[in-house]
Amino acid sequence: MRTSGCHGSRGPRPWGPGAPRPRRARRDAHDDTEAPPPHAAAAHRGVTDLGYAARLRALVTSDDVGRRVTLRVLLSGGVFSDIVGVLESWEHGVATVRRRDGTVTEVITNDIAASKVVPQEPARRPPR
Repeated sequence: MRTSGCHGSRGPRPWGPGAPRPRRARRDAHDDTEAPPPHAAAAHRGVTDLGYAARLRALVTSDDVGRRVTLRVLLSGGVFSDIVGVLESWEHGVATVRRRDGTVTEVITNDIAASKVVPQEPARRPPR
């Protein structure tokens, strides 16, 4: 004799249209627990809020002085900033970069999360 349901006496399926759905825990707006700073320990490794880790590689060295480079610098608060320009100097743990607008930026080399040499900026076309 057949009982109700498609599986007889085994009970409802754990999947499919009649399956009970697991409940996700909701975080209330008035929840007083503070989340830790976003990826505080792993910020220098390139972990982002998207949930994946980017490979950050510092490829620029003191041998690249005079070349156009891009530096990704870790700022306070775990935020990154990019600097693009010509590497003017790399001495005593400080890298100096001259940007396109002529400003000079000094960066502590320990704060550089990623860097690479980039092609020279193309010549600007004359206006038509």
